[in-house]
Amino acid sequence: MKRIVGFVFAGALAFACVSPAVSSATTMPTCSGPVVYAVPAQKIYYVKGETNYGHVKGGEYMCQAAANAKGYHKQ
Repeated sequence: MKRIVGFVFAGALAFACVSPAVSSATTMPTCSGPVVYAVPAQKIYYVKGETNYGHVKGGEYMCQAAANAKGYHKQ
């Protein structure tokens, strides 16, 4: 899936500029345990199924064990 990031106008034609929707924040790590959505600014993480999982600005996916090792706590 791609998202539109701008338009280019050339005469009567308009062209949409697109970029891939996948960014480093949406790349899922390979873990032996659960994957959590961590928010570095708050040192918290959300587990899959929670309302804010994947929806907090500045968050990233990481292994729960890595989040615990970095001092994050479950929200």
